[in-house]
Amino acid sequence: MPTRPTTTRKQRQRGLSLVELMVSLAVTSILMAGLIEVYVGVRRTEMTQEGLSHIQESGRFAMYFLTESAQMTGYVGCLSGMSTDEVTNLLDAPPASFQPEIPIQGWEADDSAPGEISNVDDGVEVVSTGGGDWSSSGGNVLEDTNVVPGTDILRIWGIDSAQEADINTITPGLATVVNTDVFDVEDGDILLLSDCEQANIVQACEVQTLSSPASLNLTLSALCAPGNNLLQNVSVSTEGKAARLTGTLYYIGKRGDDADNSPSLFQRQLSSTGALGPAEELVEGVANMQVLYGENLDNDSRNAADAYVTADQVADWDNVVSIRISLLVESIEAALLEAPQAFTFNGVVYDGEAGNGDLPDDQRSRRVFTTTLSLRNKVL
Repeated sequence: MPTRPTTTRKQRQRGLSLVELMVSLAVTSILMAGLIEVYVGVRRTEMTQEGLSHIQESGRFAMYFLTESAQMTGYVGCLSGMSTDEVTNLLDAPPASFQPEIPIQGWEADDSAPGEISNVDDGVEVVSTGGGDWSSSGGNVLEDTNVVPGTDILRIWGIDSAQEADINTITPGLATVVNTDVFDVEDGDILLLSDCEQANIVQACEVQTLSSPASLNLTLSALCAPGNNLLQNVSVSTEGKAARLTGTLYYIGKRGDDADNSPSLFQRQLSSTGALGPAEELVEGVANMQVLYGENLDNDSRNAADAYVTADQVADWDNVVSIRISLLVESIEAALLEAPQAFTFNGVVYDGEAGNGDLPDDQRSRRVFTTTLSLRNKVL
């Protein structure tokens, strides 16, 4: 009987063995770990670049605000070399802090002179300037403001040069101005009237809009606060201009005065009462501001600074011809870097070494911005 040929049937694969499964999982885990490491590295790089870009942007904007303001220090609308004796304040009993006759003012924070250690830490509480932690020379009066300790304060007086109107007529208690399309003035605004020979500081107690011709009647009465001293008359001629007076205080504060918030550059502007208005946050992440004042000590014709000193060391504010501003700007993210970063600010190295400032216990990135500005328009 013939023998049937044997056939070999292929066995179908019904799954993976335990060894194969473990090998597959191991290979997959290695690949996933690599992908995760790459993703984390890319993400960290992106966050670092974003943080550094934010620092650069914050420093640039902060310096822009300060530079624009400083370059208009004491500007009265005319470039004729007017002296302070030709500027008359006609307001009736304004607050003591109303000092436009000192166009640049500064207050030095205690223990913050160049070379003095003033460590930067998270969670620093703001304090009131009424506590005496800031000092100045020359009788500068500082209103109570909540400020980060160890940071300087700067005030700049001038006018809003973007909005000037021609004076049309002046009668006792009334001034009429034209070019009102570029002159935005409200009841109570404090103005400077100037004709390049003399200037008057007044308050527009009431503003009336006229249509024919398009103009504004400014009532210069005593019926507002502080109001005008009616015993003195406006001496500016009808060939002059009117502009809003500004007196801006710059300082480092915290949003809502909350210690947990990041420090920021703030401003408080002149209000209709002659005092400071509410706090306005300008740039977040500005941790410190230090200001030095360049004095022309020998009153030479070059009008150049002979020495840079702190606000409490200024001999005569009339001789201040320039200022040097240094800002320490930090990242908002507390863990931007992989390790704490040493930095140098205001003549001090913060690296934890003997004789130096402490190394911050965070991983913030920090950068210093410094500029020197000439006060070429200082007249007030």
